[in-house]
Amino acid sequence: ESKTIGYGRYPAIVINTPDGLRAFSAVCTHFACIVKWENEQGLIYCPCHDGYFDPSDGHVISGPPPLPLTVIPINVVNNEIFIGGEA
Repeated sequence: ESKTIGYGRYPAIVINTPDGLRAFSAVCTHFACIVKWENEQGLIYCPCHDGYFDPSDGHVISGPPPLPLTVIPINVVNNEIFIGGEA
């Protein structure tokens, strides 16, 4: 499961992985397209130019993106999810 949310001027993507919640900038590092969660493959996907990112740390798996997605710290407090700030 995932959810794309507003985060400052740009969206973020929050993903529920088997290893816990992860949050990243939803802006692809290749051409600033918005990435999506590909549930069947378990990967973050940029539909613009077929780029794939690892949901554990945002590194590039394949495609043209030159850099990993920016990791956003995530915390759960009293069953509420907070992104940004300190991890």
